[in-house]
Amino acid sequence: MTEVHFLDVGDEKYGDCILLKIGGKTILIDGGNPSSFNASGGHDSIPDQLGELLGGSAPYRVALLVITHCHKDHIGCLPKLVSKNILRADWVLAADPEMGWGSRLDESPLDAGQSFEVRTLLAALREEPVVDASDEEIARFLLDIETLRPGYLAMLEELEESGSNVVYYKGEDEALDLLEEFRDIGMKILGPSREMLLICTQEIIGTTSDFLSDASSHEFMDANVSEVEMYRRLFSTDEVAADASRSGAALNCMSIVLQFETSDGNILLPGDLQFASPGFGRDTNILTEVKRLRQRISQAGPYDIYKIGHHGSDNAFESEILTELNGTLNFAISTGTRSYSHPDKGVLELLDSHKETLTWVRTDRNGRCSFYLDHHEVTYEIQRGEASDPRVNVKPRRDIVRTTERVVSLPQTEAESVGPSLSHRPLEPTRQDIEVIARVPHRRTKVTITIDVEPGEVDADQASLTLQNRGSTPASSSSQSSAQTSGLSSLARLPQLCFVTDIQGLANNIGTENAQKMITSLQERILVDVQGHSGDPFVAARKVRSALSSNPGVRGVVLLGGYDLVPSVRLDVLPVALRRQMPADSRDPDDFVVWSDDVYGDRSGDGVAELPISRIPDGRSAQLVFAALNSQPPRLVNNKIGVRNIRRPFADGVFDILSGNGSMLRSGPTVHTSLPSLTSEYIYLMLHGQSNDATEYHGEGTPGNAAAIHLNNVTSAKSSVVFCGCCWGGLAVDTPAALVSRNEAINVRTPKDSIALKFLESGANAFVGCTGAHYSPTVHPYEFAGGPMHTAFWKRVQENYSPAEALFMARRDYIGGMFHGQDDVVGQAIEYKTLNQFTCLGLGW
Repeated sequence: MTEVHFLDVGDEKYGDCILLKIGGKTILIDGGNPSSFNASGGHDSIPDQLGELLGGSAPYRVALLVITHCHKDHIGCLPKLVSKNILRADWVLAADPEMGWGSRLDESPLDAGQSFEVRTLLAALREEPVVDASDEEIARFLLDIETLRPGYLAMLEELEESGSNVVYYKGEDEALDLLEEFRDIGMKILGPSREMLLICTQEIIGTTSDFLSDASSHEFMDANVSEVEMYRRLFSTDEVAADASRSGAALNCMSIVLQFETSDGNILLPGDLQFASPGFGRDTNILTEVKRLRQRISQAGPYDIYKIGHHGSDNAFESEILTELNGTLNFAISTGTRSYSHPDKGVLELLDSHKETLTWVRTDRNGRCSFYLDHHEVTYEIQRGEASDPRVNVKPRRDIVRTTERVVSLPQTEAESVGPSLSHRPLEPTRQDIEVIARVPHRRTKVTITIDVEPGEVDADQASLTLQNRGSTPASSSSQSSAQTSGLSSLARLPQLCFVTDIQGLANNIGTENAQKMITSLQERILVDVQGHSGDPFVAARKVRSALSSNPGVRGVVLLGGYDLVPSVRLDVLPVALRRQMPADSRDPDDFVVWSDDVYGDRSGDGVAELPISRIPDGRSAQLVFAALNSQPPRLVNNKIGVRNIRRPFADGVFDILSGNGSMLRSGPTVHTSLPSLTSEYIYLMLHGQSNDATEYHGEGTPGNAAAIHLNNVTSAKSSVVFCGCCWGGLAVDTPAALVSRNEAINVRTPKDSIALKFLESGANAFVGCTGAHYSPTVHPYEFAGGPMHTAFWKRVQENYSPAEALFMARRDYIGGMFHGQDDVVGQAIEYKTLNQFTCLGLGW
């Protein structure tokens, strides 16, 4: 039996990664996106999928590794798989880097001697423009592509050194030995021909030369303009966008087209080759070459499995090609879940018009898709959804989501001059009923609930609950030892706080015995059980507000548990009037919708958060919960450390606010392998983060795209206060607020996949970060966007306020300066987002 697995490439757009098990040999083709190395948003990582499909432990060895062409979404995470000794190969068929990067044959690359910025923009010329993305997303994109070529070359060198037979594809003649090695599984390279490769190479050289000849005339090619701004201005022009389109199309048309034919079936895998429209015409012979290749593919068919090229794009597939594949019945499309232009609407309509005879699967809708071929009998398995799904991917209409899913808007007031409000929509009045709900598993279990209520003094939600489980221990608690969770004696030092949790849910997440210890330690304190909230933060907040109204001395609220236990609000940070003025494309990846816990600090029900709020996400880890509750405030020994991007100099001034000894490091050159111990009292991070991978923060220009900070750098953080200006640094779930679909389950993060949670598990008192993409000031004196918020927080910490209080007061300070000179619509929107998206994770007191 032959197996063809189209791996789940994650939630970015595009991406190919295919694993074949055929004739006793394994073949891996392409590596998805760089972010596919990590699990995110319900998508398994490529390393995890390889482990599941290949069995055993890393390093996983394949008979053949193929890189079809030199685009980011195909090289993907392969360099990281190789550098981390997760992947090894007997043979490698590699897209030739000289041709792929448009080097004149036998000469140095065209970008030799150019500045770092020019080399980066040249690399960007090869990829699809992303000018509609946020500054942080563009920075991350530039970071990925500027390290793509050195990472690719380093990977191939390491594979050769480890014993792989590496073949650089410059035409079929160079691959004769490899084809002989895999002749028994019917492997053939149908194209492109050497002549076609040379045409594509000349097209890339031409667009590169055009760019270099014009670069000096662009007024923004100077040191006073950031790389992101250079990119945005440059690729917003029609001329350069067209050059990028041609260069990218030429690179797609260099894709290695593979056929595998055995007694089990016939398989065609064409990479991103644009069969329907090459997309460039500097040399019109490209049309002839593509026509010849289509004829060769047609003659070698029909196919039992055909992967539609270029992620289902209209320039790769059309009705004439379907006719040429006469008798081909099973199709696959590989792409990520945020691919809004691919698969193309026309391609899906074409397939759907033949739905009575054709079957197709797609990784964006179906996750990993697996075909099994046995003497031309074809069956398939998909992870989710339904096969032959003709729906077009549409970018979420978040203005509609806002009204249907209770995303709350900050109210617009007439008195704009007094500054923006921290308020939410007023909550409904609450009753003073006593409500206790317990979920009891229908097994041999005995659960006793004891409720002690002092009438008129303590609300029922502040009850002391005892859980006794004499049945089986939940699986989530099996790894938690009593030594890790011994006592909470340090709670005695705390002021009067209101603790909020779902007691039974917490027991399910960290184990009944551990939850019992926590509840026992908190029984003398105000404890609100929001069990039965049905995932609605407003229902849960009414219970909390009832307790707060009965206890005027409460100084803050501590949420115990992730969003699955104490739900967070999906907050639209923009006033209605400002939302209406926003450009159609705001360039914000979160559409100015973020997660917010402020609703739990609303004592009076007027929509204003009057109390500081902190959250201890349980992360399915009793050790995390107990470490956070036992954490101490800084010991005032005045040691500090910072790590920032080389393009964020404003962070130096912020770091100088902190007293004591310590250095602000820069990345590059600093990377995680050379990073000093992160054990300081005060830790300030200003790096690149991403929503789909919380295990690394990046700088710029680092060798091999090495991370500046990795999860493994966090070992001991007792008494630490961490302030993180990285995008999505405080995101404790896999999905940003704006991207949550209706009724979608939210996957909470654990200390194994989140730097923030690892800090808490290591004893940090607080980790303050953003739940969305962060905006950094880039122009001196840096007094806008994130700059004033960072400054205000650390100033309050230096005044000996607890982190939860410092963040609460910093937000008040920020309001006093809004809009920090920003008089345009987008600038004011960024200010609103900065004000509302910071969260305090950990005890914070």
